[in-house]
Parts: sequence; structure tokens; C-alpha cells
Amino acid sequence: MPPIPNAPRMELWLDGIQRFLAPPQEKLEATGSWDSSYVVLNSSSTRVASEPRPAGMLRVRRTPAADGASARLDVELVARGQWFGSFRMAAAIECATDALATPRSWKLSTASLDAQDRPVALTAVEESGRIEDGTVVRTGAKERRTKAPGAVTSNWSLFDAVQRLPREKTPPLDFALLEDLDLLKANQRLTWRGAATVQVGGKPLELFGYQQLGEGILPHHYWLDAAGRLLIVYGGLRCFVFNARAATLPGAGQPAGRRAGK
Repeated sequence: MPPIPNAPRMELWLDGIQRFLAPPQEKLEATGSWDSSYVVLNSSSTRVASEPRPAGMLRVRRTPAADGASARLDVELVARGQWFGSFRMAAAIECATDALATPRSWKLSTASLDAQDRPVALTAVEESGRIEDGTVVRTGAKERRTKAPGAVTSNWSLFDAVQRLPREKTPPLDFALLEDLDLLKANQRLTWRGAATVQVGGKPLELFGYQQLGEGILPHHYWLDAAGRLLIVYGGLRCFVFNARAATLPGAGQPAGRRAGK
């Protein structure tokens, strides 16, 4: 398995985020049930000389159907440090168990939050969606239909899909991206990036990478451990770093200044 050519530089990059990275010890059943939480960092704060602070948290839970033909992803994102305060998104996505975890249908809710994480009046939005006959259908205040150019997946579905990839060179996956279950971006490609062993907390950690390139996005990188668990997602304006305690950390799952458990 060829190493990543610039792997030493990865260790410099990891200096900015590794205090939030807590690789799990338990085994991953990628095709079964799992529950993963991440600290959200603004990507500009992951520079080596900076002191990154949490900018929210993400939780993704997978529950397979009894027949194994589909799975449900429950996704919760809290984004902090927005110009208007904080923001919460919750989604329930019914996905196929194919290579892209193709979303079949979903329910999505969003709201702005006040300083105590209470929804702000009149900011809540509820929407449902589905993909049928090659068309993305979204229903909220009104129905919107968008023709899908071939295979489609969402950025949240990829948290499931990459964990079921073999962590070795595989044929690229081409698709259209339904970003945040809302904006359709064509001509995306997910490709094998390589493997690298880096030091995290004074211990070696083997990472396996995939890269997503496409229209309307900055490059996205997905880094998995030897068990196939997705540890780091980096791209655009955000970095997601695996940490099972993310929901209790101030600035992540809790408002800044609130002590864990309060």
C-alpha cells in the first residue's frame, strides 16, 4: 500500500487538531449500528500556530433495517460562532446500503439558537425530501423538483459510505452531491488518497484517506483508522474531529462557558 508522499506534513497539520481527537477503542461494525460524535472546528483555526477552539459538534448515528437493504442515519449538527449566534440542524435520512449510501428519503429541521441553546422564535424550518425517478423532490413551504444527473448522495451519507470502503485503492466513485440535503452539486468524484502513519498523543496512528473533488466545493478529505472508523473530515470551512465526548464540551455540544453536565 503506497504511503502518502507528504505524510510528515500531516503531523504538522495534526498539531492543530489532535487535542480534540480521541480515537475510540471499541470495534466498528460498519454495516451495523454505530454512533459517532465529532468536534467541529473552523478550518481556518487548524493552522499550526493557532489555538483552535470548538465551533460546534456533530453526531451521526446509523441504524440498519432488519433486511439489511437500507439504514437510517440520524444526524445532529450544532454550529457555533455564526454571525447570528448558533444554529442546529437535525436530519433523519433513510439510505440505501449501496456504495454511496444513497439517500432515499429524509426529514430535515433547522433553527437558530439563543445563548441558552433554545430555538429562536420564527427561525425554525421543517422540510422533507425524497429521490424518485431520478428527481430530487423537496417539500417545505413549497415543493421543489431538481433533475438528478446520475447517482446522488449527501455529505452526511458519505460519513456512512466511506466507512464501508476497503481502505485500499479502489475505482473512483462519481456522483452528484446533495449538500446539506438542499443544494445539488454535479460532477463529484471520491478517490483513494493513500495511507500514512502519524503520531497522535505520542502514539502511532495509521490513517487511510479518501479525497472528494467536484464542482462547487473545495477539496474534502476523509481519514479513517485501521478499523475503518471515520476520524477526521476536512474541507471547505469546517473540520470534523472524532471525539465521543463532543456533546459535553464547552463550545462544542455545550455553549461556551457552560461546564460539562450543566
